[in-house]
Amino acid sequence: MQDLFDGKSLENTLRNQSLQYKIRAVLYNAGITTRLWKASCDAYRRGWHPVAWGIKLFNLLVFKAILPYECDIQDDLYLEHSGIGCAFAHFVTIGKRVTIGHHTAIASQNSRIIIEDDVKIGMHVIILGAASGGIRRIGRGATIGPGSIVMSDVAAGASVLPMPSRVVRAAAPVAVEPEAEPTP
Repeated sequence: MQDLFDGKSLENTLRNQSLQYKIRAVLYNAGITTRLWKASCDAYRRGWHPVAWGIKLFNLLVFKAILPYECDIQDDLYLEHSGIGCAFAHFVTIGKRVTIGHHTAIASQNSRIIIEDDVKIGMHVIILGAASGGIRRIGRGATIGPGSIVMSDVAAGASVLPMPSRVVRAAAPVAVEPEAEPTP
């Protein structure tokens, strides 16, 4: 028990912790989530369902991201912050050079969601599928700002921003004293 509190054990603990953080930083910055998701989708298409499921589970446990292997994704997908907290539906097609922010949800019960090439989606965005089971399309080159809720198609090149910020409750006015003039 005393060995746990001596200087060498503490130093080793800190060194190992630092190494753990370094490894985690490398994983987050290397785009490992996207590569694993792509590998999971490829394994599913080849009929290797247990492998696809295992990779999906790893992404869920390590990065807290729900990335189904039934999705159709291209090579140039970039998930910011390793896609932490992202949750995507099964019927999603993602084009080339798409950037998706963390904590983004793409939800659909029975409709297809198509995100075309060169789309930029900010963090904390929610994209909802069509209610009638149709296709929800995010057009080529569209930009969706952080915090937006998308409930309709987005035209190519369009920008979507969330509701404007507004003051809900005004603060009491603060009395400001005039500054004293400097004396020579």
